[in-house]
Amino acid sequence: MEPCRANSVPSLPAVHPLAEERMLREDVVREVLARLNRGEKIKTIARTFGIDRKTIKRWRRLGRWQPRQGPRRVRRIDAFLPFLEQRAPEVGWNGVVLHRELQPLGFTGTVQQVRRARRPFRAQQHWTTVATVRFETAPGEQAQVDFGQVQLWIGAQPEK
Repeated sequence: MEPCRANSVPSLPAVHPLAEERMLREDVVREVLARLNRGEKIKTIARTFGIDRKTIKRWRRLGRWQPRQGPRRVRRIDAFLPFLEQRAPEVGWNGVVLHRELQPLGFTGTVQQVRRARRPFRAQQHWTTVATVRFETAPGEQAQVDFGQVQLWIGAQPEK
């Protein structure tokens, strides 16, 4: 074992980029496909862009850029979403009450899963209540008044 040096600096942990940062951008994929269509070799394109050859072959097989889709996971609460959509506004979006009512129906998940599942329904209801409906009237049917303040100084300015 080496002795600890006074001037040594511990290395920082490796930063793992997000999946979106690891994916190839759409413009890069278009350029790769254009070069393939012009007849450039896969190995040359791989070196130029710093991309693995298998990735280039995959894009050639797909023929165009596509965002990566993860597998759709089936959640325990998915079967109960219609019930949540109907019942949640009736109980004031209370997750504990919804969870208690779902248990006799066969739901075996947690309260947190119910809270997460009701979130989109709650947001949708919020935005429908906040949305305004614009209506137009003919000229002369409606008036608007702005009650502002106007100070009119005639003559000399007031003393400060």
